[in-house]
Parts: sequence; structure tokens; C-alpha cells
Amino acid sequence: MNKILLASAVTLLLAAGCNQSVAPQATSRQGQPTEQTQTEPTNPPMAQNQNLSNIPANINPSNNDAAAGKYVNNMYHFQMDLDSSWKGYKVVTSTNNVGVATVEFKMPYKDAHYGNGSGLVTALYIMVYPQREWTYELSQDVPHPQILKDTGTTVYAYSTWQAGPNDLLSLNIQGAIKSFEVIK
Repeated sequence: MNKILLASAVTLLLAAGCNQSVAPQATSRQGQPTEQTQTEPTNPPMAQNQNLSNIPANINPSNNDAAAGKYVNNMYHFQMDLDSSWKGYKVVTSTNNVGVATVEFKMPYKDAHYGNGSGLVTALYIMVYPQREWTYELSQDVPHPQILKDTGTTVYAYSTWQAGPNDLLSLNIQGAIKSFEVIK
């Protein structure tokens, strides 16, 4: 009788747990969840030689107002030109527990054949790696992002979609990538 009660209690607990949805979390190479946030644009100061792992993940170092033009990221020290095809973009930043920062450029889309037909899609990822983490990245047997710039202490890399929504086919991702510059 005790075994039946115990089995029933375990079954009820498992069934209750199955009704909860858990969002997947990205993990770092050490298996720890990454932090990801979206906040209003700010431009906090950063010392030139500051270690990227000390930068809080809840700061969005963007001067973007969702209009096209020059995007300047003072926190991670880069800029690039975004032409009129980028109108309405949003920026989301995250930093994992080993100091790799990701700056996502998201675009609104309406293509009914892509995703759920509305919302935001990430068109471009800019990753900012401390050199030691880039070395680790290269040691993994997985596809790697493309290098934009290697400063010797920091590696800037990017990745983008393979096929975006039809209403964003004219998005000038290559123009943004070609205009990428590291700034002081």
C-alpha cells in the first residue's frame, strides 16, 4: 500500500511538472546559462583595457533609435553603417560567464511563410571574444563565426542567417559587415 501511495505521489509530481514550459537557455562552454537582456540604450564609459568579463550583461551599449545610419557601440568599441534597409532594427546584448559578448541586430518582419509571420528575427550577430575564448572556440569541432577583426586581445566575429524572411531579402547585411570598424 505504501509503495502504491509513493508511486502515485511521484506520478502526480511529475505530471504537475510537465505542465510547466521551460524556455531553453544558451550555455557557455562551462555549461552555465548565459544572461540575456534587452534594455534601453545607454553608453556607459569603459576603460580601454577593461576585461570584457567584467561588463554586466544587462547593459545595452547602443545609441540606436531604430533608424538607419551609423551604429556606434561604445561599450564593445565598434561601429558600422546601417543603410535605410535597417529601418526599425532593435539591438539585444548578452554576455556569457566567460566574457563572450553577443550583440544581436533584430529586424521586424511580416513574411507569413517565415516563423510565425510577425515579430523580430535576428539578422546579424556580432560576437566579441576575449582572445583566450576565441582560441577555445577554434579548438571546437563546430562551425565558427567569421572574423571581422582580431586586435590581438579581442576578436570580433559575426554570423548571420542562411535564409531570412522574404520581406527582408533587401536587407543590406553585407554592407553593414563591410563597414565594420573597431573604435577606441
